[in-house]
Amino acid sequence: MRIPKILVLLAVAGFVAAGCKKGADADVAPLEKAFGQKAAGADKDQQQVIDLVNAATEAAKKNDYPKAAASLTVLRAQPALTPDQRAAVQDAMGNIQTELARRAEAGDATARQMQEDLRQMRRR
Repeated sequence: MRIPKILVLLAVAGFVAAGCKKGADADVAPLEKAFGQKAAGADKDQQQVIDLVNAATEAAKKNDYPKAAASLTVLRAQPALTPDQRAAVQDAMGNIQTELARRAEAGDATARQMQEDLRQMRRR
């Protein structure tokens, strides 16, 4: 994993977070279920995955979709995910993108910017 990419993702999340605080929540419960919370005795890589899941779910619950999307993007790149975990990450990202699209359609400029930022991240 490249540290600079993580920093870019988190910086983008921080810049656009202010405008994405209203509206319905994106569903991330399946993400929590797929990963569980096995922090006790977890090795360094497992703990990093747990930390990313926690960051993504907490951000989504607070409607901080830029931070949630950034955490999910980094989480999706983790090599040790099971197929069920990978599917849960993809579903959570889809839910967040759906909510961003709904907000952008309603005229939220910040949501539109985040959609564009996510497109740019996928191209890299």
